[in-house]
Amino acid sequence: MSWDEIARTSQAIGEQSTLPLELQGLTTSVTTPVIYALGTLTTILSLTVMVGCLLAVRWLARRRLAAGLK
Repeated sequence: MSWDEIARTSQAIGEQSTLPLELQGLTTSVTTPVIYALGTLTTILSLTVMVGCLLAVRWLARRRLAAGLK
């Protein structure tokens, strides 16, 4: 997900705005708490996915090690 795809998304304007266009609209006008809430949610989601992947890799490595010792 990229927040700075203004050039590409401005070519694909439909009835609904894309996330980069919404963010540009939020930052060019008066800053509202919505942009901070969106940033917080996407950061938490990204960190959750990364930690989940790291835990899955660790679990698979332990499982593989345990299977090799039997």
